[in-house]
Amino acid sequence: MLLRWLAAVVAILPWAALEPVGALLGWLAGSVLRIRRAHVEQAMGAAGIEDASGSARGMYRALGASALEFLWLTRRGNEATRHVRIDAEQRGDLTSDQAVVEFHDNHMARAIITGKPAEFEQKRADAQQPARGHADQIVYNVDDGTVRLTDDAWLSDGQNEISGPLLIYNIRAQRVQAATAPGTSQRVHITITPHGLTPGAKGEAAPKPQPQPQP
Repeated sequence: MLLRWLAAVVAILPWAALEPVGALLGWLAGSVLRIRRAHVEQAMGAAGIEDASGSARGMYRALGASALEFLWLTRRGNEATRHVRIDAEQRGDLTSDQAVVEFHDNHMARAIITGKPAEFEQKRADAQQPARGHADQIVYNVDDGTVRLTDDAWLSDGQNEISGPLLIYNIRAQRVQAATAPGTSQRVHITITPHGLTPGAKGEAAPKPQPQPQP
């Protein structure tokens, strides 16, 4: 009965709020109330973990977020189709309806995500605007550090946009290359926005100087 009541309360929250709220609850449990905190740190130290205190904080935050996500799914699991998320390197992440993940030697080697659309985002340290992209299918190759967007692909760095049937973005180099998919006649479209203008805005021509009357 208590779990049903908790699930009903958690289900009021939007999915995006579960992680920060759960992390806060985990912090309260582990750092304020310190529920079994000493035991956890002792076990981590015995396992050879150097920063046992920091690792324990992270574990409590993750447990709090996971607990809220579980309760949310018990009430609104039919709405969770847009919540497949895969973390990529260099502060990138992918979200989609469905995902197939391939592993090699217990490490993720490739992820294939599909959706209407599947989405990619990378927060870049040297730019205010993140790189964003979407397509019907995105393939993340871990070894190469690339994402391959196919079928109605679109990418933007916050200033310029590029769209086409096939786009390949290098996460490490933060560069994009476009290609025409075999057997298609679709072209690549690039929109370049001059610095100082927002994407989609059109610059205005400077007014012509008016002739001055002669004295």
